[in-house]
Amino acid sequence: MLEGLVLVIHILMACLIVILVLLQPGQGAHVGAGGGAGAGSLFGSRGAGSFLTRMTTVFAIVFFATSLVLAHLNAKAVKNGSGVGTVKEEISGPNPEIPNTPNRKDIPTL
Repeated sequence: MLEGLVLVIHILMACLIVILVLLQPGQGAHVGAGGGAGAGSLFGSRGAGSFLTRMTTVFAIVFFATSLVLAHLNAKAVKNGSGVGTVKEEISGPNPEIPNTPNRKDIPTL
């Protein structure tokens, strides 16, 4: 339950970081057609750049925190034998679907 919730938050933060990075203005964006005097009124006097940078920083911190929590939860699960990194194999004799392979003597050589 907890792992699923943290995973959903983690994926949401990753998507929001991508969106925020794409929304941030470039180096010369303030002289372009999209900028101007009216652009600063929505996000404050410094414009959208400062607001988007702060939001990206907050989302990145949450993203890294959820990464650490997911790693910790997976490490505990692996120690208990039920994590993502564990593979349970069952050896029950030959598989009838796989045909017998020929012996080395049956393979022609050049």
